[in-house]
Amino acid sequence: MEQNNYFTDLENLLTSQLQFHTDLNIEFISKNLGPQQASDLGSQLAICSNLQKLILNISYNNICDQGLSDLCTNLTKCTSLQNLILNLGRNDISHQGVSQLGALLARCVNLSTLKIDFQQNKIGPQGATDLSLGLQKCINLSTLEIYFNYNLIGDIGATSLGQALSKLAKLSCLKLDFYANIISDEGASNLGSGLSKCYDLATLTLNFYSNAINQLGAFGLGSGIAKLTQLQTLIIDFQWNQMSNQGTSLFGSELAKCTSISTLILNLESNKIGDEGAQGLGSGIAKLINLSKLNLDLYSNDIGDEGTSALGFGFAKCTNLQSLTLILGWNQIRNQGALDLGLGLTCCSNLLFLDLNMRANQNKLTCLRKLYFKILKINKLIKFEFCNDEFEENEEEFEEDDNGFEENDDILQQFIQNEDFSDENDEVQGQEPDY
Repeated sequence: MEQNNYFTDLENLLTSQLQFHTDLNIEFISKNLGPQQASDLGSQLAICSNLQKLILNISYNNICDQGLSDLCTNLTKCTSLQNLILNLGRNDISHQGVSQLGALLARCVNLSTLKIDFQQNKIGPQGATDLSLGLQKCINLSTLEIYFNYNLIGDIGATSLGQALSKLAKLSCLKLDFYANIISDEGASNLGSGLSKCYDLATLTLNFYSNAINQLGAFGLGSGIAKLTQLQTLIIDFQWNQMSNQGTSLFGSELAKCTSISTLILNLESNKIGDEGAQGLGSGIAKLINLSKLNLDLYSNDIGDEGTSALGFGFAKCTNLQSLTLILGWNQIRNQGALDLGLGLTCCSNLLFLDLNMRANQNKLTCLRKLYFKILKINKLIKFEFCNDEFEENEEEFEEDDNGFEENDDILQQFIQNEDFSDENDEVQGQEPDY
């Protein structure tokens, strides 16, 4: 008889015979569960001595600290767990409840996959620390995802996580979401130090949206990531931090060492980045010789022609690039920067997909026309999306007009051939941040 392993109703679960299950998927979203119901759920799960995989989504309830503590105490009896996915979002949980979760993790030595969602609770620095103490015992983890959104774990919490990560040498896939957690340079740097010990990481996703990371944090985090020689996919969201020019340049100099990366998704929206920061970033990207996919969001910064030209020259070195999404809307880019960017992109001879956003800059329509038609000449290009208000208003009137554009090709090629991207000639390469 086939076993039912998917439950959406607590009463059905409590009356089921679960002792032979190895795989359970329980979804109790917004079921008005309180501490007692969470305790009852835990008691039922405790009899699942053969359980290897548990997906438990109890988000948008009110189990509180007592409910989570009772639940975790019972789960310690599931000694065969290998995959554990917990969604605890919006449950009024503080560090007191997380303490027992940390104790549970310390006993789950066979875990290979762990995903926990704490969104919109109040675990704070102490909760993150208690969680980390248990997490560091899970030495067989290969996949780890934790969502801390709106939990205010701060630098203390991020530092504790970094210490735990340094013990998880078998990790190959890691995702940490720190949306709005008041993490500054100290926390980011210490997290980077811990990450540097995760030697087998192939995929790394970090969300620092709306924190307080400046140049020291950018450098420390980048230094740790630069040591991950197996890294293939890097996804980082720095939106609404305080990276500025020096922080971006320092991060770019460390990024240059990540030559194994094939996919890079980097969001630097609203970070007060100017030409100097864009130049450092472009220099770093130029070193990523295996890069095939790049999504770069620099929306709403202060980048002008010099920075945009440097980005174009950096892209010109990425000869294996096949997919590029580049968002440069709401900067200070004029005609020369746009044209240099276009010339650089034409050197990406393997480019198949290009999405270019140039909204709200300072480009004349004739410049946009030249940029647009020049890019269309990339031989392998399959799809090109060009976002610019003036262009879109006049798109039907566009006629190919390349006069005066070809003459710049030789200048670009000469620049690329002569430009030395080596460490000793790169102003930001290896530069220590100012203390």
